[in-house]
Amino acid sequence: MKSGPGRLPRLPGFDYASPGFYFLTFTTWQWQQLFGYVTSQGLILGPFGQIVREEWVKSFEIRPGLIRDAFVVMPDHFHALVGLSQEPPPIKSLVGLNRRARSISSLIGCFKASCTRRINELRGTPRAPVWRTRFYDHIVRDERALRAIRRYIEHNPRKLLSRSGFDSDNVVSNRGAAAQLCGGTEKREDLRV
Repeated sequence: MKSGPGRLPRLPGFDYASPGFYFLTFTTWQWQQLFGYVTSQGLILGPFGQIVREEWVKSFEIRPGLIRDAFVVMPDHFHALVGLSQEPPPIKSLVGLNRRARSISSLIGCFKASCTRRINELRGTPRAPVWRTRFYDHIVRDERALRAIRRYIEHNPRKLLSRSGFDSDNVVSNRGAAAQLCGGTEKREDLRV
């Protein structure tokens, strides 16, 4: 559910620690183009974009029960598909945080904090915002929707290049020049959605 004036950012009453797939989008603070840029050679990740990619991959190495699916780092936003398995979480909630362990909110909070800390260390701006506070989420309800979202993520760099006036067909594809931008589905496990 999209957030906006008079709208709730999350689906009321839904348990975001439930098994299934979730489509997530995070945007940079004030839509700053922090993570990369567009050239005639394609979409290029900068140092901050590399940090975002590294932290996303690391998030799944340290959190059993989460499934990393397709993702892409764009200049001013990040798209990802995340699966939660049916395995019980092996870790307890962190004291003082108002989110459940192994929930979507817990994953996002830790991911954003890690990225922000590393980016701010690199640019010498302690406590400066990197991300907008809220994020967009969509609960993936079936296999057809899952495939459509994977295609959307894969083609997102191509759409940006096209809007920027570049010939996207000759510059970017998920398996070519944009491999550094898009996460494959090598750790994907199919879940019932």
